Amino acid sequence: MPFQLLIDLTVDPLYGFVKALRIIMECGAENIKSDSERLFIHIDWEGNNKEFIQCISRINALASVEPRYRFYVCLYDENMDLRKVFKSLGYSLIPSALSTRVFAYRKLDESFTLVVEKTSHKDMFILRCVQGRVLPYMLTPSMYTIYGKLSDISTQVLKILELLERELHRLRHESEKLSISIRISDSMCVVS
Repeated sequence: MPFQLLIDLTVDPLYGFVKALRIIMECGAENIKSDSERLFIHIDWEGNNKEFIQCISRINALASVEPRYRFYVCLYDENMDLRKVFKSLGYSLIPSALSTRVFAYRKLDESFTLVVEKTSHKDMFILRCVQGRVLPYMLTPSMYTIYGKLSDISTQVLKILELLERELHRLRHESEKLSISIRISDSMCVVS
């Protein structure tokens, strides 16, 4: 599943560290790293995000959550310019001299901007959401992260996940509508 949540929790000592770990495992998390001395839990989650967030939101903890979507852009014509493809999909491009990872962005409204980042894999990109309309010169990873008490931020996390899902649906639709050879995929591109 390409939807990902990177979650860091600092559990309230009165709530119980073991209790929090049990709940996380009951909710289906498998990739968990924890430190019982610091009452810290890190979760890398891929799957049904809405269900998972609702399940763990009963834990009394301070949280930082980074929602993101991993996708692949498969160009059937190798002569095609990826920058032109994203421009035709409604994105503004970041000059390559200014950023090594951030590739393009698209303003949704007064509150949110979508950011596409390159990865080390040629065809793989990460779609993230930044709160705010104006992007700063340097985007730090903390700008994609939602901070607060877990029960308080779950609604905000779900909203951003919904925005990412709508954008991927739009990208799939637009890439089919435009007369360009592109496939927005949840899986790696296969060379034939």
